[in-house]
Amino acid sequence: MRIHGHGLVQRQQRGPPGPGQPARTQVLACRRYQCQGCGAVWTVLPASAVARKHFSGAAIALALALYGLCGLGVEQVRGLVNDWKHTGAEPGRWRSLGRWAACTGPCGTPIPRQVEH
Repeated sequence: MRIHGHGLVQRQQRGPPGPGQPARTQVLACRRYQCQGCGAVWTVLPASAVARKHFSGAAIALALALYGLCGLGVEQVRGLVNDWKHTGAEPGRWRSLGRWAACTGPCGTPIPRQVEH
């Protein structure tokens, strides 16, 4: 296999950059490589990035912990993890959080909330 550099692509990553910091959107430069034999192209992401997700892995983990373990509401979690203002037609709903929760249990089963009210 012979691979050569195939340029850079920009990708956004959302979420707080560290504990206790406000959420933000940052642009990452991701390196691409191309196999000279078959023409396949790879994009190499930083360790903080998650494939096919706009949010960092740490932001996703934080959101799931705040919602599932700490019992914060969807709007509270969204305000801490997402720097974009809510503009959807359904206040109090954040589809990304629901999708993340639905795919994190064993064999794809949703993780139930652990907080008693």
